[in-house]
Amino acid sequence: MKENDLTKKYEKIIKKRIIEGYYQVGEKIPPLRDLANELNCSRSVINVVIARLAAQGYLRIQKRQKTEVNNFLASGSLNIIKDIIYSDNTELKKLVFQSMLEARKLIEVESVRMACRRCREEDFVTLEEIINKEKELIAEGVTIFDVIAENDFKFHQQIILMSGNVLYRIIINSIRDVYLELTKFFYQKKTNTFAHYVSCHERILLAIKTKNEEEATKILTEILEHGEKLFINLI
Repeated sequence: MKENDLTKKYEKIIKKRIIEGYYQVGEKIPPLRDLANELNCSRSVINVVIARLAAQGYLRIQKRQKTEVNNFLASGSLNIIKDIIYSDNTELKKLVFQSMLEARKLIEVESVRMACRRCREEDFVTLEEIINKEKELIAEGVTIFDVIAENDFKFHQQIILMSGNVLYRIIINSIRDVYLELTKFFYQKKTNTFAHYVSCHERILLAIKTKNEEEATKILTEILEHGEKLFINLI
């Protein structure tokens, strides 16, 4: 196996141990020599793995080569969200799910407010095209949940794009894969909600067109909170 593949393999193993609490926050991990022996790999591979995990916020390398588990929820990047969601730490996953839903609401509600102020005619056209595609999926009785999730994501992504806030766009794009996976899971369990949400999407579009910030934020908040309650009950 190539060294890069080996590095990814052992990075995944140690990362899993950290996320799932085998190595606790503030605790020193075993000496690198011992880790190399345990995992049956070279010391150079372990050195690279530890450096990568430190860069990601999982570990803190101190003087005299002591390496401790970092408070990765406080010091990590958005990539840590993906790692946690695909882990077996159920309690931590629930915390991340709740945090994601809350952050999404904050970003999207502010985005739709700004969209009412900043949107252009071409933005309406794009949003209408997305909604028309959603309506086609409903009319055709499509139950390919990857497709439904992708179109739902496009609507919310377009609202954020219309806000003009670059950072909001980067954040939502950074968690796109996770967003799609969770949306797909949601619609698999709650298929009958899609038509209702698309109807709300049409109302949001109308509110944006008429620059009715209060109505746009009200409708979007309602559907996000409705979906949040249903989703939390599923996990």
